[in-house]
Amino acid sequence: MMEKAVARGSLGAYFREGWWKYALLLGAAVFVWNLLFAMTAPVIPEDEKLDVYFCAGYVDIYSLERMAEELKPAFPELQDISLEGIPVDVEQDTGYAYQMQLVLRFSESQGDVFIMSKERFEAEVAPGNGFRPLNDIPGFESLPVYEREGVYAAVDISGWDLMPALEFDATDCVAFLPHYCSNPTESGVFLHRLANI
Repeated sequence: MMEKAVARGSLGAYFREGWWKYALLLGAAVFVWNLLFAMTAPVIPEDEKLDVYFCAGYVDIYSLERMAEELKPAFPELQDISLEGIPVDVEQDTGYAYQMQLVLRFSESQGDVFIMSKERFEAEVAPGNGFRPLNDIPGFESLPVYEREGVYAAVDISGWDLMPALEFDATDCVAFLPHYCSNPTESGVFLHRLANI
């Protein structure tokens, strides 16, 4: 049996003509790697994390991160505490990006506590009963409530001074639990701690 020798020029021609096969193989390998990584990534269950969204004006991101780290020892049963700001352009009141983020959070049932102005709460959340009534949840009796049609709809945080700790102006703001809130008890504990900053 005679073996055919591969000439140097023919090997180069093969790679010049068939480069797309290797590019396709590399692209498929990257796609499969990303797919496996996404499928095996750990997902924290909703009842083991606390998500808080500040939906009014400016909130210092670094202050939120620092506060989230400080709160973790107070919630040993939770795997994650996330405090995020959804910026609202108060002066121009464009609010399109804010509206999109708020709709996204609600449609995906994300978030345990939302903090926003009373005006926005009455205009965007209250008409559709997007809040969870606080009447039957223990721990909210000692907090100042914002009542709407005989129901404790939210916690009135207008008198709370959050400026030194979070650089957040809580004037005329409320904190509410969305109707899908999976951690009402931890949310109450969080609001108590927020009141005593």
